[in-house]
Amino acid sequence: MTGKPVLLFLTRTAIFGWMRGFRKIQVLAVILQLFFGVNSLAQDTTTITPDLQIQQLSEQVFVHISWVQSETYGRFSSNGMIYLIDDEVWLFDTPMNDSTTELLLQWITETKRWEIMGFVPNHWHDDCTAGMDILEKREIEMLVLHQTNELLIEHDLPIATTTFKQSVIIPFVTNSIVCDYPGAGHAADNIVVWLPDEKVLFGGCMVKSADSRSLGNLSHANLEQWPSTLQAVLDKYPTATNVIPGHGPVGDLGLLQHTLQLLKQPKD
Repeated sequence: MTGKPVLLFLTRTAIFGWMRGFRKIQVLAVILQLFFGVNSLAQDTTTITPDLQIQQLSEQVFVHISWVQSETYGRFSSNGMIYLIDDEVWLFDTPMNDSTTELLLQWITETKRWEIMGFVPNHWHDDCTAGMDILEKREIEMLVLHQTNELLIEHDLPIATTTFKQSVIIPFVTNSIVCDYPGAGHAADNIVVWLPDEKVLFGGCMVKSADSRSLGNLSHANLEQWPSTLQAVLDKYPTATNVIPGHGPVGDLGLLQHTLQLLKQPKD
């Protein structure tokens, strides 16, 4: 009789001890998952050259990251996007020079053996369009906002043969691509690209990365309209889970809120 309570106490103690140990294992597992999760994302970046990397966001969405040296800004990177379905891709923005654009196209068409179905730039600046002459030589279809084409003509730059006025939905295999002009901001013609099946928003240069402390190049910006343009994007695409800025790391819709805060800062 006297041994049973002791046995019960020992059993309960053992159970509670095991449960505490199990909780510790669970916590450790979560920490390890987070650690290796971050590292697995880092491993999804392919370095083609020191000036060109490809970051894989998902099975079908990639960010091409190209680097240049500028007298004004030093060495900096620019983002573009690749959308892949069944070995076919749409390309969004080119690197800032012909040589890096050629390397990107070689990686897509020769290394990966994907077919480029078309190209759309975010706006007319060279961090989006500098490689359009290379695309033209390869006879890749280029689709641009009508306003972008007008600005390209004005600055004596390569133009596209196909334009859209406000927005366009591109059927792509079983999915779709939405190219939408929400208003002026970083440039008069900046658009966003929405991938509804991926919940990915390519915001381009109207959206600043989380580590940005300024609005960057304002030479063609519309500071009065920029906040309302961002708000229109927030209202229209509230389900976006990945937001790709024109420069810097990918984030979420918080990047748009961050940009709105930067717009409230005093300008020099």
